[in-house]
Amino acid sequence: MVAPNYGLEHLTYLMQMPYYRHVLLRRLPLHRFERTGTFWDKTPIFLRAPVPLVHTFNHLPMNGPPFILSFESELPFYLGPHRDWQHRLGYRLLAGSRCRALLSLSDTAGALARQKFTDMGLPEIAAKIQTFRGAVLPSRQQGQRSYGAEATPLRLIFVGADGLRKGIAPVLQAIPGFGPVVLLQSLAIARSLDSDGTACCWTGSASKKSIGVPKRSSGCFWA
Repeated sequence: MVAPNYGLEHLTYLMQMPYYRHVLLRRLPLHRFERTGTFWDKTPIFLRAPVPLVHTFNHLPMNGPPFILSFESELPFYLGPHRDWQHRLGYRLLAGSRCRALLSLSDTAGALARQKFTDMGLPEIAAKIQTFRGAVLPSRQQGQRSYGAEATPLRLIFVGADGLRKGIAPVLQAIPGFGPVVLLQSLAIARSLDSDGTACCWTGSASKKSIGVPKRSSGCFWA
């Protein structure tokens, strides 16, 4: 793990994979001196990487063993002002043999990134992109899903801090699109993790026209 407090633990820690263990990798702290941009933050140099494979979240390791990279939207994840050579280096790392796969968190993010690199004339990067949603395991249900009658109440959960920026408004706006009559039984918003590993949730009753006053819930576990 390069940055264990940001995202990656939710992508991998919850998946109980036999014969695997997670290791924190130490890096040269050049990002501490970065005044603008995120190049040195997102392009770490490992001091030591005694593992056969590295899985990063928005990070492009400059050295070390082969790696796979999970990403949200930007690839490379260089925000703010950057120099041309930094982007060229990022693309070289993405296209290199050490980069084994680029895992988008959604099909949409993967399609946009694939189109971007195809248009840039970098098909070798586009070919590495696939969708991996982390600890959301595939359903074991066989055949077509059945969602019940139209009047069946919906129960929704939105996971993510800073909800307005992360898209909670479109989620609420999309509720009437489920049908002419929508009965939303409850809404839970998981916004952070408590020290004991449970999710700090706000829950409330809801209807087609309004969302009830949220109340903190202690029974919403991270899953």
